[in-house]
Amino acid sequence: MRAACTLALIALLQLSAVSAAGLEPDPNVDYGDEYHKEIAEARVEFEAIDTNKDGYISREEILEMDEVPSPEEIDEFFATYDLSGDGRVEFEEILKVDEQNRGEPTEHSES
Repeated sequence: MRAACTLALIALLQLSAVSAAGLEPDPNVDYGDEYHKEIAEARVEFEAIDTNKDGYISREEILEMDEVPSPEEIDEFFATYDLSGDGRVEFEEILKVDEQNRGEPTEHSES
């Protein structure tokens, strides 16, 4: 359930960025199943929010978006997904929490 909330928050955060940049998952890639397609879509959305392209979403990047979530939503996002406690969320942290919530083993490792 929280994973769906996170994807909804990411969607809200990136709404204008993805539209403005014309970004979307590569239609030429076979993502295999719906879950992997969702991951690909979430990565595109994540990358749209990560405006400085450092591989993390920071509060500053969220606050620069055209449609900024409430402070409570931002706090919940970081409380849930900032597993390292460094004040930034990387995509692998989102996947890890999502997989834990789904009861699936973590298949993704940090590079």
